[in-house]
Amino acid sequence: MEILVTGAAGCAGVEICRELVQKGHSVTGLDNLTRPQLFGLGPDAEYAMAAGVRVQATGARFLGADFRKLYDPGAIIPGLSDFDCIVHAAAQTSHPRSLENPCQDFEINAIGTFRLLEMLRLERPKTRLLYISTSKVY
Repeated sequence: MEILVTGAAGCAGVEICRELVQKGHSVTGLDNLTRPQLFGLGPDAEYAMAAGVRVQATGARFLGADFRKLYDPGAIIPGLSDFDCIVHAAAQTSHPRSLENPCQDFEINAIGTFRLLEMLRLERPKTRLLYISTSKVY
């Protein structure tokens, strides 16, 4: 099965990629590598490189891109139609950042997910979606 994992460089994303590859799936991990910025640390090229290496170490292909732009599938992921399933694990998880910048938090977590769902509804209605959440939503 061809599987796309959004948020692939995060804690859950890396483990999801690893497990799916071990089960014999062809996995592409997608992440925008903004975790340092979201936690108020600014851009960090070293983090970005290490995150990409972590995802590739699982055996998955890595794409440094923003899932919020999936609504224009050809612009980010050539061959999007090849994915049988999308595991959506991308999110902004920092409580302090959500209070400092609630618009950004809403754009990533709500609008981004909505765009992904809408793209699937319009372009790929038979593609399965597995949505991963966190206890932090409570």
